Amino acid sequence: MHTHLGFFPGILFPDDLDVMMSAHRMTMAQTGGSDLDPQDVARIALRLYRKGLIDEDKLAEMTGRIARRHLAALPHG
Repeated sequence: MHTHLGFFPGILFPDDLDVMMSAHRMTMAQTGGSDLDPQDVARIALRLYRKGLIDEDKLAEMTGRIARRHLAALPHG
């Protein structure tokens, strides 16, 4: 997979956004309409992508794991 992160850190290109959007969609679909906040999921995906996790499937898997862990840690009223 090609990325521009090494040449232009901080600048996202359309192919970068495509990878993150795909991972976001996969993560939201895997959770089946749970209580995950779509914006939180997007932030997690962006953070992981900027750290170098650029494979869509792996990005979706890790984003989902982290998002579910955050959701489980929230106090339930």
